[in-house]
Amino acid sequence: MNKGRPRKITLYQDGNIFMVKYYDVNNIRRNRSTGQKIQSAANLIAKEIELLTLNPQAPTSQKAKDLFFGKNQTKHKTITKPSSNIAVDLAIYQQENARLTKENERLLEIERKYHALLNTIEGRMAESTETAPTISEALDQYIEHIKHLARYKRNYYNYIEAFFNNHLCKKVYEVKAEEIYKYLGDTCNTPERWNRQRKQFTKFFNWACGLWIFLDPMKQVQTKKEEEKEDPHFHTQKEIDKLIKKQPDEYHKALLSTLFYSGVSAHEFRGLTKEDYFKLKGEWYLRVSPNECRNIKAGKRRRNIPVGDKLKKSLNKYLKEHPGGSTLFPPIIHGCKGEFWNDGTLSRYLNQEVFPEGMDCKSTRRTYGSLQLRDGKTFAEVAALMGNSIKMVEQHYARYKSSEIKSNL
Repeated sequence: MNKGRPRKITLYQDGNIFMVKYYDVNNIRRNRSTGQKIQSAANLIAKEIELLTLNPQAPTSQKAKDLFFGKNQTKHKTITKPSSNIAVDLAIYQQENARLTKENERLLEIERKYHALLNTIEGRMAESTETAPTISEALDQYIEHIKHLARYKRNYYNYIEAFFNNHLCKKVYEVKAEEIYKYLGDTCNTPERWNRQRKQFTKFFNWACGLWIFLDPMKQVQTKKEEEKEDPHFHTQKEIDKLIKKQPDEYHKALLSTLFYSGVSAHEFRGLTKEDYFKLKGEWYLRVSPNECRNIKAGKRRRNIPVGDKLKKSLNKYLKEHPGGSTLFPPIIHGCKGEFWNDGTLSRYLNQEVFPEGMDCKSTRRTYGSLQLRDGKTFAEVAALMGNSIKMVEQHYARYKSSEIKSNL
């Protein structure tokens, strides 16, 4: 079989005239004018030349014969048997034709699957209009869905309960974005409250849209920016050292060191176990992950936090004196049942009994972020350490960071 250039016939336009590239009866590549200005007529000549390559005795126009056999030679050229080269070309043509047929079938199958997928999605959305429950029925399922969130389940529901009381008989997909927008405008007098309540609607509709296929109305309800945000409150290293030093025992010293030097929130802190303080390849880490007493805010909050020298020294000294139990910091006040602090109890205890005025559990995490930035970490690195997005860290810390940059102008 000839492995040279494929015997293709190519049609192209030169000015107003269509030209054709082809192989003639002697297998010489030619580039000739079809003499046609109309593409369909030129295509016909090209097809006739292709036919002549397969069967030189095929009935075609005189123009096609002149191009294939050469002008003034068509009357003298008599071929009774295809040459070996023509037989090879015929095999190539048949092979290429089979390939193109198979490719065409493949593309048709892709098109069929695409339309079937469109019909499936549209069908599922249409089905939702029939099978979606009422708001009342959906809320019953939602409360069951978030029951693992302990006291938070009421928070996720209370903000929107008053709105849904007027829509309980509606199908869940029938709630309109305009209705939610109006309700937020009537009940929320500050941007902060607007955004907080909008978040609760978003949680519910994200869950509902995943269960019953319909368009999410919350995508049309805009957030409201706060007019002025306060700068995050943070503390100096001197303040931290002074507070830790005055604590009466190693438990409180290690507790405060963990809050200030790991950046965990009070909720993340209360679920720490001794297994969450671990050594890997010579380095010590604190693991933040969900467990039986603690959920985490988002997937990015699941993280391993590198433990520095100050925190490691404090934790090791504390664990040496308190070897019992699986919880890293068991509760020390009356009323906490089980091995872990009750949700909210730790913050109240620290804010009322341990922290001085102007300091609270939230400011410990913010202090950690500010100390990391002052230590030369980038916004991306701090975001990874704290389990936040880069955008959030920039929004909260860039303002006071910029005030410390010295200008050379």
